Amino acid sequence: MYKLVCGICALVIGLLLFGAYSAVFASAWYANYSEQLLQGCLNLFPSFQQHLNSNHWIDMTMLISLCQSVVLSVVFAMTFGVILGVFTGLISVAQYALLGALFGFLYVVAPSLMVFVDEQLFAGTLNLPILSQHQLVEVLTWYLPLMIGFFYIVASKRKKHARTERFWFRESI
Repeated sequence: MYKLVCGICALVIGLLLFGAYSAVFASAWYANYSEQLLQGCLNLFPSFQQHLNSNHWIDMTMLISLCQSVVLSVVFAMTFGVILGVFTGLISVAQYALLGALFGFLYVVAPSLMVFVDEQLFAGTLNLPILSQHQLVEVLTWYLPLMIGFFYIVASKRKKHARTERFWFRESI
């Protein structure tokens, strides 16, 4: 029963963290503040900014969006790591938290994936490169760093927890 409750709590924590990330990332104050901060950092290096503007393979808005999502993903992944550090009983069922975040990720990505499959693959008009012309790339840019961060935190916490259990078992024999 304890493991079931921990698993459900972990699933809810994963969903809540993904929802909180989505709410913060979509908020106007975060978008404005982080964009001004990134523009200020880019203005410190005018030759680098000119180089980025001269290359047509990446759009500046997509680059800024990627930087915003990576920074926010690191913050939320660290928050998730702190939650797992405080509630050590959740480490053994941390895969359910990852599953909850994956459900949120699929809820966000599925509509743009369906549009991509419908427009590009079934119509037979797959034009490469598709980087800056489709919503699927934008959605993956926004949410994939968070999923990678969650996966890394779960894997590292589970590995550390397993190492500790093996050490304790060796000492007790």
